[in-house]
Amino acid sequence: MAGCTEFVDDPTDARLAPFRLRRDADLGLVVLEGELVLRAALAAGLLPTTVVATGRWVDRLADLHLHLLVVPQAVLDELAGYPLHRGLVAVAPRPAPLTVGDVAAGASTVVVLEGLNDTE
Repeated sequence: MAGCTEFVDDPTDARLAPFRLRRDADLGLVVLEGELVLRAALAAGLLPTTVVATGRWVDRLADLHLHLLVVPQAVLDELAGYPLHRGLVAVAPRPAPLTVGDVAAGASTVVVLEGLNDTE
């Protein structure tokens, strides 16, 4: 995947639409917030369609070769609806659900959390 960096300072820019619409469950998107979550998602095979970050992330994410939209912190906060202190958010297509057998295969312990929305 070839990476490039574009600078966006308009929160109404069409390239940022997935973040303005992210509350719509019918879009079939997963929101990835922060570097560790993004890297874990990539390792699991999820390919983000849009990655938005503040300028401090450009060099740190260069090894991922992603298309990065760089925005001012104020634009990122407006998109999130709150101060996004991690400075990095992405969206990826939601993968097909796994069966219980798929999830539990080879596991010695399984934790089931119903209705989990915010891990913090």
